[in-house]
Amino acid sequence: MKEVSTAGKPLTAFHLKMAALITMVIDHTAAALTLPWGVDTLMRSIGRMAFPIYAFFIAEGCRYTRSRERYMLRLGLFGLISQFPFVLAFYGWAWEPGKWWYHLLIPGNVFYTMFLAVACIHIWETLRRRSRRVQLAAAGTFAGCFALWAYTLFFITGNPWPFIITILAYFAGFLTACHFLGRRAEEEKTPDWLANILAALPILPFFLLAEVLSFDYEGEGLALILILYLLKDRRMQMLALAGWIFLEYGWEGGLRLKYAGYNSQVLGWENILTVEAFLPLCFALAAVLLIWLYNGRRGKDVKWAFYASYPVHIAILAVLAALGL
Repeated sequence: MKEVSTAGKPLTAFHLKMAALITMVIDHTAAALTLPWGVDTLMRSIGRMAFPIYAFFIAEGCRYTRSRERYMLRLGLFGLISQFPFVLAFYGWAWEPGKWWYHLLIPGNVFYTMFLAVACIHIWETLRRRSRRVQLAAAGTFAGCFALWAYTLFFITGNPWPFIITILAYFAGFLTACHFLGRRAEEEKTPDWLANILAALPILPFFLLAEVLSFDYEGEGLALILILYLLKDRRMQMLALAGWIFLEYGWEGGLRLKYAGYNSQVLGWENILTVEAFLPLCFALAAVLLIWLYNGRRGKDVKWAFYASYPVHIAILAVLAALGL
């Protein structure tokens, strides 16, 4: 499939990331502070532009980074730095001082979602190029752990932590295994369709992990990043991104409004006609247009400023929210 030409397109990665940062700050301000209803609705809608852009660049980063492991380390580190301010800013009502360890994971900020997405890509890319024996061992490990989780969920009730701890151990085990597999001198093999499937099986539980730990955008956000990574053609990426947006802010957005009590006599797509669903959908689709205008160039290199801006602005909002503003 012929790649879309980027000649003459005006936007660099710096421009797109600035747009994502500004719209994210607008969204988070409305989420953390008490604002008039109309202003709140508009600001939250503007913020829907941010995640599609970030998801696109996470996928691009996985494709071009020199080391996916160092990439994961950066995302995980800033996720940890951001976590407590994130919970205090947006979930302060749920904060329990005696359970700080609980809030270290739940609900997880968007850096955790991005970290998990890069980990999935790293595990899949590592396993699918190894020998069939390694791929079958990985798939067998998944099958055994799946049986253990099913037993845990059905026979151990009232406490989710045995399930969470085992799935985190599974996650850490696969990352460790892939680290050593990547350092081995064994010649990497050209993957076939069966290799791709066997390598994909071990990452399926991570979608459940994103849901159980309430990471930002949960399994849907994780799926979007993986799809954008797999689709290397820009046209296909834009179609997939637009489809995800229609599902997330169209059908799912309409259902959320229905459950929240707005226009409760209708379901799903019909709720797009309400302002609360239509505005987020429009602004999210505007992100697709911005990405289409991306010329493939980096622009100004202020990577660390973009990383740091997330915990810094959330910490400021957490303080303002604590002051009752």
